[in-house]
Amino acid sequence: MSHEYRQRESQEKEPKDWRVIATQTIWSMAAGMLALTFVLEMLTRAGFGPAILIVLTGSILGTATVWGIGRKTKRDPSAGLAAAQQRLHELEERLANVETITVFERRLAEETAARQSTVHQSVPERESVTV
Repeated sequence: MSHEYRQRESQEKEPKDWRVIATQTIWSMAAGMLALTFVLEMLTRAGFGPAILIVLTGSILGTATVWGIGRKTKRDPSAGLAAAQQRLHELEERLANVETITVFERRLAEETAARQSTVHQSVPERESVTV
């Protein structure tokens, strides 16, 4: 159980994506503005419908903008390079394994063919008897 706790704790310490933090901030502010709008509406009995729509629209547009810009930001090229190098290493290992298997199968096929030819040569063929 302590292992699971440590995993969860280490995951919480990892830095979050800036887009997630910005989205949380936008919607926290929107929740505060909506709460204030509802309180003012109850106290004054004035219609704050447009204010609610403006808050929600602004929050939605802000979130869409954050995530839209987030896709266009440049990624760290060293991370992509490290992943590509790791993938290249894995593919080289797999290719070496395939080559080893191919050599083994070829050798096995040659030995099997040699055994079959010696068996056919050592067993005299029986002449067919015609009646």
